[in-house]
Amino acid sequence: MFERGNGPSLNGWTFHPSSSDDTAIFQQDAPTGGTWCLELHKADTPNPTNRATQSFTNLTTGIYELTAWTKMKYSNRSASQGWIGILRARAGASLLDTMRCGDSVQWHPLRLFDTLLLLSSDTVTIELSAAVADTSVQGNAVRFDDVTFRKVR
Repeated sequence: MFERGNGPSLNGWTFHPSSSDDTAIFQQDAPTGGTWCLELHKADTPNPTNRATQSFTNLTTGIYELTAWTKMKYSNRSASQGWIGILRARAGASLLDTMRCGDSVQWHPLRLFDTLLLLSSDTVTIELSAAVADTSVQGNAVRFDDVTFRKVR
């Protein structure tokens, strides 16, 4: 959840702005049991999106599950709907597995499973992204909440 106490919070997430004047946007809209969600938006190139990440080290090889609740701000306004992703970085090279959020304006869960073959020096980063530039007038933000990352086997 993107809240702590009664207010919004990144709770260990890092916000990556698409421009220098960008800030994390929180909305009072949550799927279940909370109040606040994180809203990410698309921007014009060369800064195509803002995103949020959380990184982990010292994980072991196995099957991992990334779950998140997502929804679009507007109905069917963009072909690029944002994604959740798992990134494994090793010695400057990266592998990324993603799942698109879809274009629903209703909260819905996503589940991404990935088998990660890891070394102790690897960094695993989970990413929430609004995807690429949007040509609609107001942009089509993607909302995220209840994100979890865990080893299942």
